[in-house]
Amino acid sequence: MKMKLFYKMLARVMAVLLASALFAFLWYRMQGKNSPGINENFGEAALQLGPFFVPLVVLLICLAYYLAQEGEKNYSKRIELKTVTDNMNEGLLVLDDDDVIIFLNKSATRFFSLRKHSLLGKRFTDLPLEAELKFLPEKIKLYGKGTLLLERGQSFYQVNGNQIGKKGIALLIMDVTERTASEKLRREFSANVSHELKTPLQSILGYSEIMLNGLVRQEDQHRFQQKINDEAHNLLALIDDIIKLSRLDELKEDQFVEISLQKICGQALDRLTKKAEEQQVILQKEGQWEQDFSIRGVPHLLEEIIFNLVDNGIKYNHPGGSVTVNLSERENKYVIYVSDTGIGIAPEEQSHIFERFYRVDRSRQKNIEGTGLGLAIVKHGVTLHKGTIKVISQLNQGTEFVLKFKK
Repeated sequence: MKMKLFYKMLARVMAVLLASALFAFLWYRMQGKNSPGINENFGEAALQLGPFFVPLVVLLICLAYYLAQEGEKNYSKRIELKTVTDNMNEGLLVLDDDDVIIFLNKSATRFFSLRKHSLLGKRFTDLPLEAELKFLPEKIKLYGKGTLLLERGQSFYQVNGNQIGKKGIALLIMDVTERTASEKLRREFSANVSHELKTPLQSILGYSEIMLNGLVRQEDQHRFQQKINDEAHNLLALIDDIIKLSRLDELKEDQFVEISLQKICGQALDRLTKKAEEQQVILQKEGQWEQDFSIRGVPHLLEEIIFNLVDNGIKYNHPGGSVTVNLSERENKYVIYVSDTGIGIAPEEQSHIFERFYRVDRSRQKNIEGTGLGLAIVKHGVTLHKGTIKVISQLNQGTEFVLKFKK
């Protein structure tokens, strides 16, 4: 806008100067005629100036056109720049050599929770900011650039700064909450994996060393061997679940195909029929099994989801109990209910059951083994299919998982 005003003012000044020169030249010619009729002489002088006046007028028109075009170009560029910066997700600020804010976009105003007019022209260091953020411009002036990670409540922001020219500073503010949370999750997962892998290995080493040292009585040999075998199977199950979980993030679009939920649920139940019989748990089908609920999904992952839920319903049940899979259609969504008559989940634990390596109170599980990753795989798998899952449970009454998928 300032550049456009500059060109307009320059055009006016040029017009005034040219008009002044023409008037002076006409006055000079009239004085040279020595005629008392100034109006007549003025007109005659103007006619005599024709060869000079026309090129000057043409020059003035060309100059005015050029200045207008240049002004319009600069104005258009500024509008384009404003449009681009205002639509950035990142906050952008420009400070002058006195740390005064001379430019900022909409995202920057959201970061400061202030209106644009309240920020423009204000010194950056006078704003109510974190001490380390206020010091950032000085750091940039010393080293030419600087980076800062800020934590505000549940959000994380990364501020990158660079020197512009000799004195100006540009600051870019990025919301890195999701990325920071992902990195934290990966670190926690790595630590948990190390711990979970270490536990069965230590048990295997402990039992095997006792046996190798000949400290086990003959009648206890089989019991120790069984312990080693059980821990080895637990270790393999854990490794298998870790691999499954890591592969979920590697799914590609071409792996999603049209699949029937009835077929998927039926396959999962078939795989668990023998286990249910051994535990004296009845598997039941309810709802609209005769229909065909088709969604786009990854067949083996959807089957794994249902398998894990039904498997848990069998493990945490009692002889004579049941696990029911109900298929229905509600509000333009396909709904799968997996319910059991088992031990249930305490209210304070229900919000944690989908966390990786989380296990409910072991005092109620007795000898039930698990990796703590089954429900994490279920939750992640449902999310990848753009679905939702919730749990409804009462202690000693049973548990119901409700899965919803868009048609």
